Amino acid sequence: DVFLLGFTIVDIVAGGLGQAADLSRTIKLARFLRLMRLLRIMRLVKQSEVMSMLLSGVSSEVGFIVLGIAKIMAIIFVLNHIIGCSWYAIGAGSFTDGSTTDIDGWVFRHSLEDASFTRKYFTSFHWSLTQFTGTMEVVPGTGLERVFAVTSLLFAFFVSTYAVSSITSSLTRLEILSAQQSSRLSLLQRFLKENRIPQRLAMRIRKNAEHAIAEQRRKVAEDKVDVLALVNDSLLIELHFSMYLPRIECHPFMAMLGEHSHSATQLVCHRAIAGFWVARGEILFSRGEVPTVPSMYFLDTGKAQYEGYEGGPTATE
Repeated sequence: DVFLLGFTIVDIVAGGLGQAADLSRTIKLARFLRLMRLLRIMRLVKQSEVMSMLLSGVSSEVGFIVLGIAKIMAIIFVLNHIIGCSWYAIGAGSFTDGSTTDIDGWVFRHSLEDASFTRKYFTSFHWSLTQFTGTMEVVPGTGLERVFAVTSLLFAFFVSTYAVSSITSSLTRLEILSAQQSSRLSLLQRFLKENRIPQRLAMRIRKNAEHAIAEQRRKVAEDKVDVLALVNDSLLIELHFSMYLPRIECHPFMAMLGEHSHSATQLVCHRAIAGFWVARGEILFSRGEVPTVPSMYFLDTGKAQYEGYEGGPTATE
């Protein structure tokens, strides 16, 4: 929405300058503004594609928030680059009829016509930044520069308002996530202390809880996706089949079941499989243990090994 507003302001400026300049200057300016608008659209489309690719590889909410802030900063940088280049083009007299040089332009007033490219660029970029915040010695001198400066200032006001509110909202979300984790761990610590749990066992429990919280933040659990409750059962069966089959077909029985009964394998994936996380060093089961519900474990990520006669497999990673 902000960028559409920016395009509208540019069009208004292009239409209003016809009364302030001669015909040749207006035509050149209109062509330049149309080109800048096209470049903006191309940049935004390209940026949208890149951000979509980046977001597709991010699974944690914290990652989404950080990328969102980075996206806002990148947009502000691109906008300042475009405004700075436009400001230099106007100040250098790029829109004159070619017969005279606009010596009143800010480039000539500050004796920058023979300066290096780096100095010209960063002076223009600095001026564009001051439209968002701050001041500098370069000020508009001609009518065209004044119109462009006012337009840029209005545009920067809306963009900066959007950027500040978005970044504030993102930082608030980060703070809420951090506070929720601290509150949950603090409640666990209080529970362990009130029940006089031995220190060594309490440390193992806390470590396991921290690992589970970290995994939940890194991967979205199915029970957290409320919208899946609206999906019909047939699609959920296909979803679970697609999720779990690659993880269980390594077992000969599961491979044989999949070959002889596709529907039975789908039901196994849909009704009989549940995932959980185990921290490093935790025991999955012990010798002689009789579970209430017979279970089979499939290792998805990490490593596990048997240790000793008495113990069961232990997570090593």
